Amino acid sequence: MKKIVGIDFGTTNVRIAQWDSDDEKLISASCEIGRIPIRRFWMPAVIAFEKSLDGKVEVKVGEDADILDDNDPNAVVVRNVKRYATASDKNVREVLEWSLTPKEGTDGVGPWPDWMDMSNLSIRAWDGPVSVQEAIKLILKEAISRAGLAGETAEWRAGCPVSSDLAYRKALIAALDELGCGGMVEWVSEEPLLLVALGDARGTLAPGSYMVYDLGGGSFDCAVVEIEDGKDENGEDKRWLTVYAQEGLLIGGVDIDRLLINRLGYEGRIYDLRFAKEQLSPGTESVPIGDDGSELTSKEFKAALDDSGFFNQTLAAMLAAYGKAKTIWKRADESSPYGEYIAPSGWSQRIRSMADDIDKFLVVGGPTNNPYFVDKLEGILGEGKVVTAANIAQATDEERNDAAIAALSHGACYMGGNSYIPVTADRIPATITLTVTDGRESKQDAYAAFQRMPYRNPLANHRGGWVTVESERPKTYRVVVENADGVVLHDTEEHPMRMPRDGYLGPLADRAMLVIDRLGSVWVRLGAGASKVPQPIEDDVVILRTPPWQTGLQKEVMEKLEEIQRRREEDQKARDIRNLWPKPLIRPGSVPPKT
Repeated sequence: MKKIVGIDFGTTNVRIAQWDSDDEKLISASCEIGRIPIRRFWMPAVIAFEKSLDGKVEVKVGEDADILDDNDPNAVVVRNVKRYATASDKNVREVLEWSLTPKEGTDGVGPWPDWMDMSNLSIRAWDGPVSVQEAIKLILKEAISRAGLAGETAEWRAGCPVSSDLAYRKALIAALDELGCGGMVEWVSEEPLLLVALGDARGTLAPGSYMVYDLGGGSFDCAVVEIEDGKDENGEDKRWLTVYAQEGLLIGGVDIDRLLINRLGYEGRIYDLRFAKEQLSPGTESVPIGDDGSELTSKEFKAALDDSGFFNQTLAAMLAAYGKAKTIWKRADESSPYGEYIAPSGWSQRIRSMADDIDKFLVVGGPTNNPYFVDKLEGILGEGKVVTAANIAQATDEERNDAAIAALSHGACYMGGNSYIPVTADRIPATITLTVTDGRESKQDAYAAFQRMPYRNPLANHRGGWVTVESERPKTYRVVVENADGVVLHDTEEHPMRMPRDGYLGPLADRAMLVIDRLGSVWVRLGAGASKVPQPIEDDVVILRTPPWQTGLQKEVMEKLEEIQRRREEDQKARDIRNLWPKPLIRPGSVPPKT
């Protein structure tokens, strides 16, 4: 018996599913980890530190923490801890700082909640700081224990928040260790893919192209995924799930809550407002908020989202992912050649192109239980193009529709590590460190594992800052590549800072820079002499042309692009040669000679 456990640690809730892989007829089942009957399949991802009258501090997790009043002076209620864990990524942090509104009385904290210390990613609790990683571990321990999995040996599969400085990975491993759980942990960083894995395993998705619309509590993620039939290395039939592009935004259900709070002037418990929001199902015009007699109407919900442009932001992210996919999307009928990037100028034309190319749009996430999002998508993409997690669950024999609630944790159960191909390199699954030293002093620059490349251009690369040691002594550089769990994949050892250009007789290089291609290749750019002259002396040294994470398709695309570049260089040389031939001098006003 091989037990597989899928874990979905969301910004607002935790969900767990389990499956016995030896019984092909068994459908993965949601674990009942919630303490409220209507929400028994998920546990709030909330932790709180409450101080009693005698000064003792009690740590509360899940519903006990969720129902506390955020304005209680004797409680530190930590919501959305996953979102703040991702702020170690400078790109994520900049987005959060831009989107969050500064609060009065934060004592220099700026836009962050009063309980968050961003200088070291810790929570200001009564008994002293608690790291974000420790808080996530405590929430996971509670959820796993409620699922009855403490002490179990299983294959643990988790959708991994990618820009979290590995805090979630470390927290999950620590939680399993402290609970006496055994077995390996497998990560799936392309979380939207898990919905496709679920639909494929349950026979509700045919081979074809899919765009996943995953709107969670704290983030929006979309991905272009292809389901293809093929043969494995032994010639056996096998189905592949290929991720061609992914895009994400830091907007989600918690931001919808904030929009509603501002629109309604709401001052009550966030718990009551969020619960009311979740009850706005199709056909429901209004629901009460708590016990004070106030109501939330469907009209107010729609108006808050429409006025904010919330949905249009998600649509723009979908178009960005679609545009990136078009650079390398190899359809079965070869309809999209390599290097093609369709970017029509008109917004509506781009949407039509996306709707034509993609067979179905899969919608998942708690906020999408409200009909607003499906109605919006169908109105833009066309009737019959949108599939919800509830539609995927209808193929099962279960009485309860739990897959609509826990689609990602269910998908993790069916997602084997070798059954999908992540093609894009928006997030390199490795930490790459460049060190420059003169033997006495050294400086570094690093690309962190899963850090998102911020550039919109699908063919752009990541360029770090120049690394320079200010001395006249000879310098060396070294590049070390480690996977997300710290295992060294490549080490160049120390190399002298020599320019690789043939016949170069100039000064030694005095600076170096990391360059990482979206297709996976790793380079070092060396520079010599003045860096601000019109044409600085620079050369590139290849470190890993075909790194371990690069797929066969990425190699094909890279070779195709290199061939195009060679042809351009040859054409340019031919033009330069033609321009060397002398031309007849024609004075102004004279008649050109006859030929």
